[in-house]
Amino acid sequence: MGTITGTTSDMQYSFDSTNGSDGNWSNADDQTTAVQFVPGDVYVRQANVPSNYRLVATIAPASQAPDTLTVTKKADGSVNVYQINVADTLEWSINGTDWTTGTGSVQDVTIPDAGATVSLRTKATASALASNIATKVFNARATAPAVPTVTKKADGSANVYEINATTTQEWSINGTTWTTGTGALQDVTIPLTGATVSLRTKATNDALSSVASTKVYAAQAGAPSTLTHQQGTTDATTKLVGMTNGQEYRVGDGSWILISADGTVDNIAATAGQVIQVRTAATANTLASATYSYTLKATDITPQ
Repeated sequence: MGTITGTTSDMQYSFDSTNGSDGNWSNADDQTTAVQFVPGDVYVRQANVPSNYRLVATIAPASQAPDTLTVTKKADGSVNVYQINVADTLEWSINGTDWTTGTGSVQDVTIPDAGATVSLRTKATASALASNIATKVFNARATAPAVPTVTKKADGSANVYEINATTTQEWSINGTTWTTGTGALQDVTIPLTGATVSLRTKATNDALSSVASTKVYAAQAGAPSTLTHQQGTTDATTKLVGMTNGQEYRVGDGSWILISADGTVDNIAATAGQVIQVRTAATANTLASATYSYTLKATDITPQ
């Protein structure tokens, strides 16, 4: 679209007249007349005096499209924010209708999740149509990859896990900060309050990031609360009564020992004053529970 300014409703204009007398003529509006320019001469005349005409402009044909259209991914962890850097004689659009003038510096371009065609053209002037258009197509976001494989790291911690993502993928535990995969195991520390581990295919300069697949970790459960302590069957030992399958215990700073059946754990070597701890063990899908801690008394230990 364009405008012819300084017109009145007593005027007419033509885009196909060759001499100011022939051609097709349309009525103008007061002050400004909105028009759709085409290449060629633009004549204006007084409607009731057709011989009073004037050539007001000659519109050049649309020029070739810009040679290059470079759109790059913004390094902000977003799904669809890109950047474009074009001169102020150019303009760009993501819908072919609304155009933004370049600034000669970087501008953000937000690509809809459904995809879009980014268009670039030389701006129209008073004597030339906007150029032909260069385009770059962004398809809709791809479907999510398989649910991420997150496994418990064998380090005795309550909440340190491992993920193995490819270098074309990235993962997050908060949906905002993303870490690129390495093709090898990477540590993932799940907050004790719980988190959602997300995995997606990384965005590139030519494609949006995929939809994310997710794996949810609930908040850490409370500590076991139904345990009792008794002297062990053998000398210098204690026993834990009320243990359940999937719990684990340790004495002092020793290694955690997993229990595979409900019942009593007997003959635990210990001395008075040591701390015995019990928790529900972590799995691939749940954090280890909070820890029950108890300082052993002499009466909890079988005398030698």
